[in-house]
Amino acid sequence: MDKEFRTWLILDYKNGGFKVAKKKPKIIKASHIPIDVRLNVKMPEQPIMKARGEIELSSIQVKEMILESLED
Repeated sequence: MDKEFRTWLILDYKNGGFKVAKKKPKIIKASHIPIDVRLNVKMPEQPIMKARGEIELSSIQVKEMILESLED
């Protein structure tokens, strides 16, 4: 499963600071450099646990199950 994250990094080269914004700012100061940041995060698929098996009932167990179901 992939998920894309998008944000804006606003770098102020004048004072060396920066801030993060979800949307591109409408007004950008002369000292600001807007950087469009897109990250794709790949998540591994969750493994689905499976169990397989086989049970063999003896004829005595089958007879007991039938008798028990008849009694109910």
